[in-house]
Amino acid sequence: MTIGVFVEGVLYQLTPIGLTQVHVIESVAIGLGFVILLRSFLQ
Repeated sequence: MTIGVFVEGVLYQLTPIGLTQVHVIESVAIGLGFVILLRSFLQ
């Protein structure tokens, strides 16, 4: 069980949003994290 799946499950249980929105939020968060990581690596 990955951290992403765990976070997804927690979000799905605690918030009234649907599973689709959880997937979208998770994708955006992963994208942002990757961009921040890339920028800090390039500097």
